[in-house]
Amino acid sequence: MTTKENIDILRKPGAQALSLASLFMILFSCLTFFFGLDYERFPNYLKITTIIELIIIIISLLQWIRFIDFEKESAQKYKKIYARFLVIINVLTTITAVFATCNLYYFVAVQNHYDLFNYWLMGTISIIISYLLLVIGGMFTLLKLPKVTKRWGGKTKTHFGLLLT
Repeated sequence: MTTKENIDILRKPGAQALSLASLFMILFSCLTFFFGLDYERFPNYLKITTIIELIIIIISLLQWIRFIDFEKESAQKYKKIYARFLVIINVLTTITAVFATCNLYYFVAVQNHYDLFNYWLMGTISIIISYLLLVIGGMFTLLKLPKVTKRWGGKTKTHFGLLLT
């Protein structure tokens, strides 16, 4: 496969579909403003996470636009950078979908005059830790990692990766 085909695979619409689902969850969460939630009572932690989610969603939806013309000779050095950018955005899009779904619960709790910051914090930390372990486990399972393989062996590395995931 050529680099152009690999980048086209990274640009497939899975992340965009997930971004649209996340955007739908955020818009669904914002319905609480029409049913009695005052913006003054809206906690800052939900404002900040919602803004970050929206930024990631917008960047993910911009993947449909090809920013680099691969036919030009000057664009050859940007292929790897663009591919890394696409991978990072795809990974962040998946975790954004989880956060958008999780935050829906806290929007409704704030509407009903419950402050669940401690629960939100525990949930957010557990989502981040779980996702990091999944990514690290996937790296151990799928990547070659010659230094780790030399020290532990291939099977041990794979078993450790599966244990983390």
